[in-house]
Amino acid sequence: MLFSFGEPTVATFGMRDTLIPLDIWWFDEQGRLLGSTRMEPCPSPPCTNYGSPGEIVWALETPAGQVELTPGDTLVVTG
Repeated sequence: MLFSFGEPTVATFGMRDTLIPLDIWWFDEQGRLLGSTRMEPCPSPPCTNYGSPGEIVWALETPAGQVELTPGDTLVVTG
């Protein structure tokens, strides 16, 4: 799932009631990958909040271990 914030922001995601581990990929205003975070499911509170490593414009969630990207890779969004 791709999240678009429209303008640079520091974002936080949670995993409450999520069934599988996810990787979240953090992209800046130019679409450059800043890094990623592995997020683990949380069946009940308290749950960990996962924050971006700085200001981002996009966050991409993928099933854990299914995508390989390297910091500096570029996200291209069309449409």
